Amino acid sequence: KCGPMMANSLESIVNFLKVKYEDEPKIVPSDYKVDIVFEDKDQPVDGPSAGTAMALLLDSLFTGRELDDKFACTGAITATGKVMPIGGVAGKIRGATAKGCYLVGVPHANIKGVSDILVLDGIRKLIDIQVFSFKTLDQAIEVASLEKSETVQSAIDDFNKVADLLKEDETKLKNPVVINLLKDLVEKMPNHQSAKILLSVAEGEEKKSLSLGGSFHQIRT
Repeated sequence: KCGPMMANSLESIVNFLKVKYEDEPKIVPSDYKVDIVFEDKDQPVDGPSAGTAMALLLDSLFTGRELDDKFACTGAITATGKVMPIGGVAGKIRGATAKGCYLVGVPHANIKGVSDILVLDGIRKLIDIQVFSFKTLDQAIEVASLEKSETVQSAIDDFNKVADLLKEDETKLKNPVVINLLKDLVEKMPNHQSAKILLSVAEGEEKKSLSLGGSFHQIRT
């Protein structure tokens, strides 16, 4: 059972997918009932934050495209497929990593909240995960898909190389070779927020205070 905000979000997703595949009528199923279950929730759930995740699941059912089970995401979504901001992004990223996901997607408008992880937890948390930002569902599909494009997979592999070096010795972040690798990665995939944040630390330009939203979230919790 879900509340009105989640119900409206799901309706927007269905309408968006119908338009997305209107030229491919064989892709859109009919006469099926689909249940989306939040298995750890006994009470009715509400809010738009699961919109992007639900859209990815339904798109996967439509297309048969397999999703990466190490990927998690958050974000509201519109009837035009735009990924919209949500609250408490740092906590939601922690929740994803606690479930064993190392690829995490967040709305592009929430990138300030990703820097909150650096302020609260240091670079170690950003070494263990790769956070991407999305403006549209199509961008989310690129990272969420099990079979990724060469550009996306190359960015993930390059970040893993940097992470392995930093796990040995965090001071290697200042190494020119590591800095250049991060620069190339960010140029190749500008929405790779973990790489951007590590690069800002390497260049001494990292944020050292919480975002406004992150500050209010810490006060509440």
